[in-house]
Amino acid sequence: MNGTGRLEHPSGAVYEGKFKTNMFHGAGTYTFPNGAKYLRPFNENKYHGSRFLLLLAKLALGI
Repeated sequence: MNGTGRLEHPSGAVYEGKFKTNMFHGAGTYTFPNGAKYLRPFNENKYHGSRFLLLLAKLALGI
């Protein structure tokens, strides 16, 4: 797949963003089953950028 899309994993994880040759590539959001989110670019299925940004608001706030 190439372009923009959404992938839902049986674990509850969800990726929404850009795909290139069936890989996460470019801007995207990966939501982990516990609600934490990674909101940075991906490069061929790998986290990419100057740092990780995991939003743990649900855990920190007990939501």
